[in-house]
Amino acid sequence: MKTWAYLLIMILGSFIIFASNTLPSLADGFGPPIYKLTHNPTICAFEPPSNSAFSGLSDKLLSQALYAVIDWQTKLNTGEGKHPLWNMNFIKVSLIQQPSFDISQCDITIHFKAEPDNPNGQLFEAGVTKFDYVNHKADIEIYYLGVNLKWQTDTYQQGYNILTVYTPILYFTGYLASDPQIATIIRHELGHAFGLSHYILPNDVVYKITSGQLDTPSIMITTIVGYGVTNFNITPNDINEIKTIYGGNGFGGFNIIPNTEPTSIPSWIKNNAKWWSQGSVSDDEFVKAMQYLIQQGILKIPQSNTGNVSTQPIPSWVKNNAGWWADGQLSDAEFVKGIQYLIQIGIIKV
Repeated sequence: MKTWAYLLIMILGSFIIFASNTLPSLADGFGPPIYKLTHNPTICAFEPPSNSAFSGLSDKLLSQALYAVIDWQTKLNTGEGKHPLWNMNFIKVSLIQQPSFDISQCDITIHFKAEPDNPNGQLFEAGVTKFDYVNHKADIEIYYLGVNLKWQTDTYQQGYNILTVYTPILYFTGYLASDPQIATIIRHELGHAFGLSHYILPNDVVYKITSGQLDTPSIMITTIVGYGVTNFNITPNDINEIKTIYGGNGFGGFNIIPNTEPTSIPSWIKNNAKWWSQGSVSDDEFVKAMQYLIQQGILKIPQSNTGNVSTQPIPSWVKNNAGWWADGQLSDAEFVKGIQYLIQIGIIKV
């Protein structure tokens, strides 16, 4: 099995910046592709065992996995028109289901652990993706204990130059990782599972990113999220690289002619509705996903009066409509009516 780790730092050791001029930059950009899917993947996220130190751990981790899949799918399909070129299926596997669950249906699996089994891995791994090239599967491990790094700065005189040496020092906080950290690691490891290698940057740029001075050019850079830094996202560079690998026609790489029929709802959003209607996604997760898609302008809903925040349950007819719409038994207009109703009663905030 080939393993790709989400590294906490660019290199294990120090790097030097000249005060008068920087060291020559390494060539930045993606390495060669490491893997290639042959079809739209089924992604299975497995509920972790409970941890008495962290209440609500399973819901937090599984929700972050769902949001990561939605984020990749949203950004890959943006601008593609109505036809869903980049589809993914998402399955949450509870602890009760796991003993009898048929894992062969999963192309990508996501498992959660507090920390790596190998103590040496704690020095550099916050997540790992392992590949089974024989059976064409990818297995992701996400470690949910929080890690951080700080930079020790030392200045030296060398001839006429003043040298500044930056040494990254890693440490585990002992607390649950922050939402941005978990979200970034899952998106990064999914990028590997889709075939992306690391995005290489000069060390001085990595330092500026981890210290919050620069936005990252890629979710695939090899550094951990610094606390207080929330701008690690899937970027256009990542989307363009995946479309370069697959040819822009979806994960199967087939030459599909898009359906250009005008619509305000890309049909790939039906995946989200189907997962919800089948119980793979909770009401809260569905609401947050719809809010995200509306706020990003991906799901265009005609203006509705927005009600006060509501704590009432979502009516069953809205969920039924979503399932029927996902199966092609209801029109886009009928689905929109359900979303408009949730906005009007204050369940979805836009």
